[in-house]
Parts: sequence; C-alpha cells; structure tokens
Amino acid sequence: DRDGGRGLRPDPPPAAAVRQVTVRVEAVACGWRTAGSGALIGDEARGRGIGRWAERLTVTKAFEEFGAHRIYGRIPAFNTAAKKVVASQGWTYEGVMPGHIKRPDGEMLDCEIWGATPEQFFEAVNKW
Repeated sequence: DRDGGRGLRPDPPPAAAVRQVTVRVEAVACGWRTAGSGALIGDEARGRGIGRWAERLTVTKAFEEFGAHRIYGRIPAFNTAAKKVVASQGWTYEGVMPGHIKRPDGEMLDCEIWGATPEQFFEAVNKW
C-alpha cells in the first residue's frame, strides 16, 4: 500500500477536473528539503472536494516519496476556499506577501504563506 496504511489514496476525481497540480522539492545547502505545492482546479469542479483530494495526495507524495521536511504554499489572500483546505490538513498561516500578485488590470493583491510539517499534516488528515 503506497500510503503506508494511512488510507490517504481515495478514488481520484475525473481527470478533466484537475487542471494542474505541482509539487516542487527544493534541496537546501544544509541537506534539508522543503516542498512547495500548488493546485489549479477548474471552475466546474469547485465545491466537490477535488482540491482537498489533490492537495492531500501531493503533500503525501512530497513527505513520503520526496522526503520533504516541510511543505509551503502561497495562497491569494482572497481565496478562502483554498485556505480552508490547507487549514483542514494541518497547515498554519505563516505570513503575508503584500502586493505579490498583479492582476491584468494592474490591481495588486496580497498573497499569504501557509505551511506544515509532516507531523502537523498527518495528524490532521488521520482525523478524517
């Protein structure tokens, strides 16, 4: 069982619903690894648990297969749905990047940084 017996591999969503999922693992000079995670979910799939599913699988992969010691992500400050997903998976708010996103109309938007350790993540998802 690829998830270490934790039951973290639910049935996948329809492939068309997930537009992009990325996990980037960065090796730091001291040998520790951090991972950045991101998922773009299509409008037609919102509210069906697909983002939660995608995030859970990518973070599990980062920790178990890539050996990351922590995960982080940038979330637009207005995106309450994404913040609910990561908070339910043990992530915590770590700070804000003012004016990090520039919209096509020139409006500057803040972006929040959220992160978790393997202990925080697995403790949260094992309660599901």
